[in-house]
Parts: sequence; C-alpha cells; structure tokens
Amino acid sequence: AATLTTRAAIRGGMDIQEAYALSDVYIQNMEKMTSIPSIQNLQYQMLFDFTGRVAASSGAARLSAAVRKCVGFIHNHTNEPITLDDVARHAGLSRSHLSRKFAAEMGVGVNAYINMQKIEEAKRLLRFSRMSLSEISSYLCFSSQSYFQRRFKKMTGVTPNRYRADAAK
Repeated sequence: AATLTTRAAIRGGMDIQEAYALSDVYIQNMEKMTSIPSIQNLQYQMLFDFTGRVAASSGAARLSAAVRKCVGFIHNHTNEPITLDDVARHAGLSRSHLSRKFAAEMGVGVNAYINMQKIEEAKRLLRFSRMSLSEISSYLCFSSQSYFQRRFKKMTGVTPNRYRADAAK
C-alpha cells in the first residue's frame, strides 16, 4: 500500500525525495504495529497525508519559481532552525522582496509559514511516533517545550497531548 501510494503521489506531482522519505516513515511505523485495526488506521492516515501533500504541490504550480523554491526549502528543513534570512539566501532574494512576494503568493508571511509547517510536522510525529513532547520540541528546534506547546495549541486549538490522544482513537 505504501509503495502504490508513493508512486501515485509522485505521478500526482509530489517531490520524489519527499515521497520516498514519507513512505519510509510510514513503513517503519507499520512494521512496529501488531494489530490489524491499527495498521488499517495508519494506512488511512497515510492516504490522507499523501493526498494532502499532492494537493499542496499541485497548488504550488501556481507559484513563482522563487516562492516554490522557498516552500520546498522550508518543507525540507522543518527540523532545523530556519530564519527569513536563510530562506531569502536560498532563494537568492533580499529579505524585503521575499517577504512581499511570499506573502502575496502564499497569503501568509514567511515566518508564519515556517511555524505552520513545523506544527504540521509535529502533528505527524505525535500521530506516528512515540517521541516525547520534549523530543519533538527539540527535534523541530522550538526554543522550549512550553513554547512549542503554546504554539501548537494556538494553531490547532488543542494541546499536543490531547491531539495525540485523539489521534490514537
């Protein structure tokens, strides 16, 4: 199922490296599971995750090359400290030009988008890993676990622990 989903996502426009990396995560998590219902639940989650990413990548076709490059950079570096300067340098644009262009095309600023992507990655880690909140916070380069928890709740409406508990149902 993971292989077929990955191939379909690539045909749908998802970045090849991202697709294979995501597939590996799902396969590794599936190998740890011991019940059919939990495997089925993970397969459904995998399909929704890949589908959402394909939809996002097809929306990226409407973006300029510079903003697409920035979005890809952010997606590939959620587990590193990323600043507006880093993204601007990667795109070869000035901070101010990138800020205006990114906000106009994406509807949010660069820093807000970085935080959104870090929270999306945190949601995946909460659903599919056994990492503690402290480990997730550190992995995603939040300044502290409490800051991570506040940002998570502000963006999702629930605490990370509540999100994990609800996802396990």
